[in-house]
Amino acid sequence: MRDVEGRILQELQSLPGVTSASVSWLPPISGGGWDGNLFVEGYTHAPGEDDISYLNAVGPHYFRTLGTPVLMGREFDERDTAASPKVAVVNETFARYYFKGRSPLGKWISLGGRDRDHIQIAGVVKDMKYRDLRLNFPRTVYFASWQDTGATAAGSYFVRAVRPGQMARAIEARLRAIDPAFRMQEPLTMEEHVARSILTERMMATLSGSFGALGLLVAAIGIYGVMAFQVARRRKEIGIRLAVGASPRQLVGMVLGETARLVVVAGAIGLAGALALTRLTEKMLFGIKPADPGTFAMAIAAVALAALAAAYLPGRKAARLNPIETLRCD
Repeated sequence: MRDVEGRILQELQSLPGVTSASVSWLPPISGGGWDGNLFVEGYTHAPGEDDISYLNAVGPHYFRTLGTPVLMGREFDERDTAASPKVAVVNETFARYYFKGRSPLGKWISLGGRDRDHIQIAGVVKDMKYRDLRLNFPRTVYFASWQDTGATAAGSYFVRAVRPGQMARAIEARLRAIDPAFRMQEPLTMEEHVARSILTERMMATLSGSFGALGLLVAAIGIYGVMAFQVARRRKEIGIRLAVGASPRQLVGMVLGETARLVVVAGAIGLAGALALTRLTEKMLFGIKPADPGTFAMAIAAVALAALAAAYLPGRKAARLNPIETLRCD
């Protein structure tokens, strides 16, 4: 199996425009995972302490291919074979949890027990999310797929290329050149893969945005109707104000000021209701807190601007009234 993997990687790396290729048992944001209990040199778990770490088997140059920074040490390469000493790479969350600021390089971890199958830590890489974007970064250990660690990386192949969206046909042709029975599943760029993993959230955001825009439009129409009615009802008052020297700008300001007071009261009520309902939306959010101040500020500003814009038209109409005609009307 490793010979086949090596042949595939060699063919992929020889394609024009490809700068790096690798393989992984589990791709990022895969929805599933492999985890296990680990023994770590110099660390003793307290009773009941969580000792589960996320595990993955990857091929040479995996982190370079995905663009994941190596923070300390090195990543896997062609030297890590079944005949070489076993090595592992851990993420920064793992290093921080077990070594608390000390270097983990050269320390051992083990899946089989404290006295067996010691695997030396060769590098530390930046955190990546595997099961779900919504979860925190798990403690993660990567094994070299070409070493005899009980794991194989025959899962997903990754290619870093100049034009990744145009590589599908060339990749499939190379795979069939190796073995005509090979069939490539649906190829995806990493951006497409991430977008697919949050499809539900994107749909909810689109629906929520559409209903929000519709609600804002209905509110603006309602405010326009109310203020237009108020202007028509107070024609004589407005005529008197114009007759005693009120400027059109002052009349527009009067209408907008009354609207602003209504917006402040309604905004306070709406803000309290929204804060009370944030718990219902928490599970649908990613990368933002339910009570995010910036989001609430933008929502309030949008409503306020829409309300003032809707009130401006009746205010301008009031400023253009003829005071003589308004005083003569019944």
